[in-house]
Amino acid sequence: MKRIHVRVSNDSSVDESIAALTRQISKATKDSVGFDLFYAQVIECIMDFSRRAKDLTRPGTTIHLEREISFTDLSVLIAVDSPRKRGFFHKVREIFLGNK
Repeated sequence: MKRIHVRVSNDSSVDESIAALTRQISKATKDSVGFDLFYAQVIECIMDFSRRAKDLTRPGTTIHLEREISFTDLSVLIAVDSPRKRGFFHKVREIFLGNK
């Protein structure tokens, strides 16, 4: 089973997230019976999580939501991480440049 991760944050684009997801799904899966209903649920969840990330983000808060939706040979994990977690190298760069 193929697993696809979709990360949504308060500053991510819904259209870009959906486009990235669509590119990762095989043509055979897209042509499967019932895919339209599955895909509609995934899109609705991405849009809902994006709205929640924008509406609920406040200084000093952390939001983490996940939902996994499965189809015959595909599993999509949609997650909200707000604020977006910064990697180690980004933190080091901020230290050297003086940005916080």
